[in-house]
Amino acid sequence: MKLEIMKYLSILILFCACSNVSFDQKASTFSNKGITSDALLDAKGNFYICGETSVFTSGKPSQAVNKDAFFVYSNDFGKTFHGYSYGEANQAERFERILTYDNSLILSGFYGDSKSKFLLRVLPEGKPVWAIQSEIYKTFDQGDVAVDPTGNILLSSKNPTDDAYLGFMHLIDKEGNCKWSKRMSAMEIMQDIICTRDSQFIISYKQKGAFIDGSTRKKYWMNSFHKINKEGSFIWSNKFHIEVDQASDCVFNKVLEDQAGNLYFIGRIELLKSKGHDLFIIKTNSTGTILWSSIYATSNEFAFKNACFHESGNLLLVADGYGKNGGLVYMEMKPDGVISWSKIKATANYEQVINILPGKNKYAIVWDKLLNFSTFTMDAKGNSCYTDVKEQIIERQNFPVLLDTYHGSWDPAVSDWKKIEISLLPHSEIPLTNECK
Repeated sequence: MKLEIMKYLSILILFCACSNVSFDQKASTFSNKGITSDALLDAKGNFYICGETSVFTSGKPSQAVNKDAFFVYSNDFGKTFHGYSYGEANQAERFERILTYDNSLILSGFYGDSKSKFLLRVLPEGKPVWAIQSEIYKTFDQGDVAVDPTGNILLSSKNPTDDAYLGFMHLIDKEGNCKWSKRMSAMEIMQDIICTRDSQFIISYKQKGAFIDGSTRKKYWMNSFHKINKEGSFIWSNKFHIEVDQASDCVFNKVLEDQAGNLYFIGRIELLKSKGHDLFIIKTNSTGTILWSSIYATSNEFAFKNACFHESGNLLLVADGYGKNGGLVYMEMKPDGVISWSKIKATANYEQVINILPGKNKYAIVWDKLLNFSTFTMDAKGNSCYTDVKEQIIERQNFPVLLDTYHGSWDPAVSDWKKIEISLLPHSEIPLTNECK
């Protein structure tokens, strides 16, 4: 596959100043006419957003419904954006994840009706370093990719022609060469992959099936997480066991690591007694031993989607009611799980939060709307220029989770990754709407 790249003009984004709010509290919506997948803020303060767009489909018929992959970036926290789109005639592409490494970007995504995987390393100004693609491997839920400080990239995928619950992992070096591919059984939902502070990788996924305790005959849902090195060896492996008689489902959308190496697994849990899902967090130490596990109940159904760390060491978390009753919830939480404050902004049930990004004395939240994506900035107490924000009442409840330590294993898998060519196309613009008047 030959991917084409289109660079569009710098976009001057003028956020309006809002009455009774700080000058830095701004909000804007971008009409990308597609799905927004990921957002990040790098160590230099550059702000990136990626996904798909049908605004710029150069080389495709004007009536084409296929979308191009795109990313935009800003070096002034959202005042001025620049952007690029990547596409080929007669097929769709999407960037699902965006990472930074050594003054370059790592973007993973898919192309075509079969959602075949591709991976791209590109300089911020749009010059490709390399790109690779696979015909066998397809996109696998979320938690797609992580990169270590030396440029080793761990990428997840699935193979539709193989067992439905086989997950595949690939280690790609900084030059775009696949060093190994592995397959792991009983992987129902890929949840997240992160690079730890000691330059290892953690893989988190919901495991297929249930565990039955031979002595008590109790059944437990299993949520597995492994720590591995770049050679593909297991450092340790653990499973969270959640009793089937208490919960019907549990998914972790994100894993975070703090300065001490403690891990936070954030997501949602569906209790049988509540008949709906609630916010859920498990905190462990650096080897996976559980420190605490809590449900955060509200009057609605929300799921934690992402989080970042405040300079104080507290967490700032974002959740939404996607597919339920809507709403965007954000809060500050201390390391012991105590909530300092929480707020809710009204959003539609088809809108979902992407990320919360830390800046200097301010934060940005990015979320996906119908064929648009929106951003707004807030201070460290959650104050923004929106007038439809209210305090969110949350009740914390301790919830028992068991830990099973075991020996992880996987098998070698076929690798068909190959280099592809990339070219640059002409530029264009995307529209902007200021939301705070």
